[in-house]
Amino acid sequence: MALTVKPAPLLDFRKALPVDEWELLPPLPEVIEAVNTFTRHYFQLGFVPKTLFPARLEREHRSVSPFLLLSLLSISARFTSSLTHRFGSGVKAAEIFMERAEQLALSKIYDQPSLESCQAFYLLSIAQQGSGWKNSSYVWFLFSSSSPSSPPFSWATWLAELGPHGRDHDYLTSWEYRSTWAYQ
Repeated sequence: MALTVKPAPLLDFRKALPVDEWELLPPLPEVIEAVNTFTRHYFQLGFVPKTLFPARLEREHRSVSPFLLLSLLSISARFTSSLTHRFGSGVKAAEIFMERAEQLALSKIYDQPSLESCQAFYLLSIAQQGSGWKNSSYVWFLFSSSSPSSPPFSWATWLAELGPHGRDHDYLTSWEYRSTWAYQ
């Protein structure tokens, strides 16, 4: 029995991205519902803090990368009732978010690497792998795992430099980095 690979839909590279990348996302309450669905069902991808990340979205949503959110929604949209209702089905919602995330991914390749972009590439890769888009999934996985944002230093040294007076945000960032690299 021969394996068949489902090709990813062709993207229209001439299509301009919106000036505000947040226009690619559904309303914030639906994004938060999808994030909560993700952390509830995909707890093994623990680099997204279960309570802190949704709280950060509610408090200061513009501080979160739309690329990361689109990649996350590419996975959780299938199981998020508001998104399945909005787009007609979970599969359709997931495909729409994968296409939007991939459109952004093409522009993020040349950006300064960050933890959030690395996580977004990784989540997009997982979403595409689950949908049978194996070739593009491999490409985005390679971007996530070979990103220059991978930790180039010793965690013990960095935490020792933070000392007992480090900010909670610094410790959380350290935990997110370690969690992200543990999965790849």
